[in-house]
Amino acid sequence: MTAEEYIAAKRAAGANLHFHDGVWWQTVRWGYCKPAILFEEVDPRRQAPARGRCALGYTHRVPEGAPCSGVWHPLLMRREAIAKVSLQAVDGKRRNSIRKGLKCCEVRLISDPAPVRADMTEIAISTAIRNERGHPPEYYRAHNDDWWRGILSGAGYTEWWGAFFEGRMIAYLAVQVAGHRAVIDGAKSWTEYLHACPNDALVYTFLESCRDRGTVAEIFYGGVSSDKPTLNQFKESFGFKAEKLPYIRRTFFGLFRYSGQAGEVAGA
Repeated sequence: MTAEEYIAAKRAAGANLHFHDGVWWQTVRWGYCKPAILFEEVDPRRQAPARGRCALGYTHRVPEGAPCSGVWHPLLMRREAIAKVSLQAVDGKRRNSIRKGLKCCEVRLISDPAPVRADMTEIAISTAIRNERGHPPEYYRAHNDDWWRGILSGAGYTEWWGAFFEGRMIAYLAVQVAGHRAVIDGAKSWTEYLHACPNDALVYTFLESCRDRGTVAEIFYGGVSSDKPTLNQFKESFGFKAEKLPYIRRTFFGLFRYSGQAGEVAGA
């Protein structure tokens, strides 16, 4: 969707947004703001949230050469690589996995997640068991309604891509596309069905979609993982590259610049 459509959908979902200095800002917790469009570049010398909205402070990406507090380390694919997305552009091992995934799975955009709620729950549980991070597996059953409300609250501005095997959804991507930027916001898969290579098929199909849209200039796929090098390798095999993006963080109504730790991921 366009940046304007994305903002409208976020506002319709009840996100706490305000427009100031040419930027839509989102209050992510009381007194603290970030740009409503993830990874939007903001000029720290000319743009900031409204003073009354940032008692604790705010943070955002800045252009190269601008004053900054540190750098984020995202895995990023830029316009030139997006335009060249093809099976021939990936190495032979990844190409074979993608072909297997496309043969075994049907990948499609999900217009309404409600019919696949049961499958999404099982996928989330299986991913939690395998990765041992985030919510524990039992959370998705004990607090399923709470979790599902979170899914639905972002459904208006999130693209859900699902991989289906023998009629059952076995993996999904949650993606936010706002104008020139796309962010893969969540990726989960059912361990029992990894032999069908659903993740390969999902990521590749989404990248093809971005190529065909012709408007997406940046795709972000999480941050560089310090403890899971194989995850970095998986993403890099599609053409994502680790980059350093400068960011700034200001505190106390934006009056002070905070020098933070390098390596954080925007939007986290």
